[in-house]
This record gives sequence, structure tokens and C-alpha cells, in this order.
Amino acid sequence: MASGWCALPSDWKGNPSPQGSDVPFVQAGRLQNAIQRVKREWPWMGLMCTLHLQPDAAPDDPVWGYALFDAWGVPTPLLRQLHEPLGGGRVLYPGLTKDIAAHFYAFQDEEAVAFSFWGTDLVMDVQRGLVDGGLAVSVDDGYPGVEITLGAEDEELDSVHVIEGLPKGLHRVVVRGEEQEVGTVRAVRVGCRRRDKALWRNVVGGLLALVCLVVVAFRLARGLPWRSVWGQVRGWWDGLPVALQWAPVLLSASLIILSPVGAARLVGLGLYGLCALFGPQRALLVSAACIPLAPFHVSLGPGSFSLVEVALLVALGARLWNRLLCPPHEDVSPMCHLSFLDLVVFAFVLLATGTSMVAEYRHVALRELRVMVVEPALFYALVRTWPTDRGERLNLLDAFWISALGVALYGLVRYPQGTGVIEAGGLRRARAFYGSPNNLALIMERALPLGLAMALWGHSRARRWLYGLGALPVALVTLLTFSRASWLLGLPMAILLPLLLGDKRLRWIALGLLLAGGLLMVPLFRTERFASLLDPTRGTLFLRLRLWQAAWNMIQDHPWLGVGLDNFLYYYGDYILPGAEVERWLSHPHNLLLDFWLRLGVGGIVLLIAFLIGFFKRVHRSRFISRRDGLYAGAMGFAAGMVAFIAHGSVDSSYFVTELAYWFMFALAWVNFPAVVERESAPSNRRGVRDLTDR
Repeated sequence: MASGWCALPSDWKGNPSPQGSDVPFVQAGRLQNAIQRVKREWPWMGLMCTLHLQPDAAPDDPVWGYALFDAWGVPTPLLRQLHEPLGGGRVLYPGLTKDIAAHFYAFQDEEAVAFSFWGTDLVMDVQRGLVDGGLAVSVDDGYPGVEITLGAEDEELDSVHVIEGLPKGLHRVVVRGEEQEVGTVRAVRVGCRRRDKALWRNVVGGLLALVCLVVVAFRLARGLPWRSVWGQVRGWWDGLPVALQWAPVLLSASLIILSPVGAARLVGLGLYGLCALFGPQRALLVSAACIPLAPFHVSLGPGSFSLVEVALLVALGARLWNRLLCPPHEDVSPMCHLSFLDLVVFAFVLLATGTSMVAEYRHVALRELRVMVVEPALFYALVRTWPTDRGERLNLLDAFWISALGVALYGLVRYPQGTGVIEAGGLRRARAFYGSPNNLALIMERALPLGLAMALWGHSRARRWLYGLGALPVALVTLLTFSRASWLLGLPMAILLPLLLGDKRLRWIALGLLLAGGLLMVPLFRTERFASLLDPTRGTLFLRLRLWQAAWNMIQDHPWLGVGLDNFLYYYGDYILPGAEVERWLSHPHNLLLDFWLRLGVGGIVLLIAFLIGFFKRVHRSRFISRRDGLYAGAMGFAAGMVAFIAHGSVDSSYFVTELAYWFMFALAWVNFPAVVERESAPSNRRGVRDLTDR
């Protein structure tokens, strides 16, 4: 990160600074405060730079206002005033400090040293087994001390939690012991955790007030006479040809995505929102179509938002608006019974909210809570309450598939042009508009099983051809990502699922695909990217093993609540093992179980298991649906994708990526639907089916 403020001399004759100009002492004060904030709040930052040491610029260039040395090599007032903050002083800030001896200073007692830290928590790493005796550690006045015993049969490095929950600020630590005993202190970890009890009261009180307000407004608004006016407007809109209903939707979407002018994007958003009010079901179709487009962000007023987030919130608003205004007999989103998966999704939101509130870096945890948990759960609720008509349900699946197919075609068009690719390991890897080929492979390997399942069991000939032909470019772009986890784990495990279904034809198709994939892998293992895959002393396998060991060490220190959503990046620097420094800036542990545990604590593992059990139990029940019913094909496609989710997620991302989170909730909501349909259509003499659906 680069930082700095401009301060030009009072007699400056050159060009004016476009950023304005401070006087030197104000300039230094601003930069001092910035340095202190970085040390306190952003311990993960590896490097902070001032803008210019001694710029290579003309004498009248205002860039000299940022310099630490003037044109003659003389230190500027800024450098002289920053000597102490740049030197760091003796205060320890949040993070890991290994060279702790440099921060000790003498205390009143001859057999005691002291150091100061800024934060709330303190952990000391001591080497046991080197000397006998112990250390007495005290923090400030009025807090209980800690006795550390150093004697042990074997030498081991142990982490001692000295104190937690101090008021956020500067504290002094006194360590009493002989010189050899003090020398066993190898490192110190400082934490800064907010513990605002008032925040919990405010959140709970605010939610209760909001619920009461919504209930009162809902009851009052449904009795107003203008509800009939809205019904007439909706009736006029529904009478228009379908093409005219879709035209303003496509126009507004084009404005939002393509317009370079912020005001035009806001106009497009307003137009799209109005269209959504007339067709909430159509708005949810757009939300499903935006899942593969999640990496696209648009700037709207206060910030940048992904397309799927914008589409979801508009669809949610449209659904609530119509529930409020439509007559009771025209309820557009019928209530459905609560299922086991509904309760697990609700518990997932509650657990993620609780762990986010106690996370050390709460602001990033709350952002991930919104984007990866709450909003996908809202998408789940909208799909879960989708009208029970089979055609409407299949339209939702079609929207997702057509969008995924469009992404695949875009990636294939860009591939031979050399754009939208990454050169790695001697291979050109497709990535389309995704940040990484692996991310593209993750969403494509979830879409591909849907295409294959619908091609086999589609509701109509047209759908079978649409999905069957579309599966070819989706499969091809997945292969061109050269994602090793997708090739070796995700796709093979998804293809193996038909072998478990007991269909003879599917067995032969799956075995043929696996054989073709195996033959294709033979020449690839001669390339640098695949040849080093199984070498545990270097490359990806070595880095993954070191990463998993570091993640496990992190879990041992935070077993119950984890470190919080999106907090892994900020903790990993304290746990990274030698040899893995090349991948310092990782935001997740590349393993499904470790990821859920570290983000949500041990409760996250429980909910993950509950998700999978509930999902596959519903898939098992879907066997009572006709195989020529598109709902069965969707369930099988999502089931194969869920197998890929588990297999690929064992070595890479699994849930906590925007498009993957939405797909996961889409899969859960889809398999929840067949039991509802079966209850409505099952004859009374089919006792087995009736029993299953009545549970």
C-alpha cells in the first residue's frame, strides 16, 4: 500500500499540486496516524510505502511535496518527524513478533524485563525443556499474573495464553525471571478483539423493532383500497405479449452492465426494479441466470455490487411487494411446510451471524456474512417458495443453464485469442472473465452434470437437445481450464454417480467417459503442471500439506468458534510454515472441512454434515418421481454436482465463493421440491410414496 500527503514549501514557485498542500507538521501528523492505524488494525499488511523517496522529476513538479529527501539529498522535515514511527519504537502491535528481545526494556527489579503492546489479548510462545524454573508474567496493575513452568522432559514450543479481554489500548507486561529463563520466550502474539456488549443489544433490539414494524405495515397495507388498483395494473401488464414484457428487462439489464455513466446505470436499475414488480417470477429467473455471472460487478451509487446480488435483492423486493399488494386468493408465493433443510439453512445463518459478531476482523466477517450466507439463504427461500408448477420450476433451471452455457462459449471464443487465459505450467488455461481458471472450473463442473442429466431425462425433446448440445462446450471449457482437482476429483466423482443408480445404460456411458478421460490424462502427465503433482517435496502437493498443517494448528488455537468468516487471511501469517511463504496471501485453507471449521467453528462442521445428509436424503426420495419428469433430472444433476462439491472441495474452494454459495443453496432448494409435488399427486394406494412425503 502506498500512502502520503503533499506538503510544498511556503515559497513554492512551481506547478500547484492537484491534491492540495499541507504544511510539513500536518503532513507528518497525517502519515504518523496512518502508520499507527496500519499497525493496530491491519497487521496482515506486509508493506507500506511512502510515495517518493527522492523523485526523478523536474524542480517545478509538485511531486516533490511527497519526498523524504530533497533534490540535494537533504532529509525533508517529513523524514525527520517520522523517524520514531518508522523505527517502530518498542510497542508491539497486533500480530506475531518473533524478535521479542529487541522490544524488552529494563524494569525496576533487576530480575525483570518489560515490554508494551497495543491490543486486547496476549499469547507468549515459550520453549520448555531448556531450563528448569519458571517465569512470572504480569500485565498492568490489577490483573492476575500468570506463572509459566519451563521444566519438561522433552523440548517443546508451547503457546501460553497470558490474558484476554483487556480494554483496547496500550498495556505494559512485566516478565520476571533469570536471564536464561527470560531467553526461553521465543515470540509474542498480540490480538485486538472488539467486545462490544452494547452492539448485541442494539442488533437484537433493532431486529425486533424491524420485525414489529414490518408486521404492522404488512397488516395495514393489505387492507388499503389501492391494492385493487395494483391488481388492475398487473392485469394490464400480464395481458401484454411476452416479448414486450421481456424487452424493458433486457434494456435495463444492458444499461446496468454496459453503460459507462453512473447515472445511466441507476436509471437502468430503477427501470429493472419496476419491471420486477410486475413480474417477480421473472426477476427470480434473472437471479438464477446471474449465478455464473457473479464475478461481474457494477458500480451503483455507494459501492460496487455483483450482478447476482443486485438481481437477488430486486427479486426479493418484488416478491415482498406482490405479497403485500396482491389479493389473498392470488398469492404468488405459496407457503410450504418447513423441512429439515429449511431448519439447517436457518441455523447456518444464525451461526454465521454469531461467529461474525465475535470475529477479530469484524468488518470483513460481516461483509462475507452478507454476500456468502444471508443473500444465498434468501435465494434459497425464494426458490423454496417458488410456485409449484413444474414448468415454472424448469424455467428456473433453464435460466441457470443458458447463462452457464454463455459463459462457456465466451471462454472458448476468448481462448484462441490469448485473452481470457493464464499461462501456467507450460499450458494455456482458460478462465473467461473469472479471476482464476480454477474458479471457472468450479462453477462449470457444477453446471455440467445438470446438462448431462437433462440430456438423459429431460422433460421434452427440445430440452434434451438444448442441454445435450450445450454440455459439449461446457465440458470443453472445463477441460481447457486444466484444473487438476477438476480433472482428477470433481468430474470423475460426478461421473461415477450414475454407476450407483443401477441403470445399465448409464453404467456404460459413465465407464466410457472415465476411460476417455484417463486416456486423455496420459500425455498431460508429461507436462510440468501435472508431472509434479504427486511430488510431496515441492510444488502444489507440498504447499497443500504445509497449508493444511498450518490450518490444523489454527484450529487447535480456535476450536469452538473458529477465526470467523473471511478472517483466515489475517491469521495465516502467524501460522505459515517454513517453505510455504510463496503462498502467504491465501484466504482459505483449500479444504472443505477445515474451511467450515475455521470460519464457523465446530458448529460449522455439524451444519455441513447436516446439509449433506438432508440433501442426499431428499435425492434418495426423488426416485419416486418419473424419470421423464424434469424434476428428477434436476435432482440427479444437482446430486452429481454435490459429489463434485465434496471431491473438489477436499483440495480447493467449496462454498465460500459467491457463485458457489448461490449454486449450493439452489441445489438444496431444488431437491426440497419433489416431495411437495409427490404429496399432491401420489395416489393413496402407493403407501411407500405417501409415507415418505408425509414425513
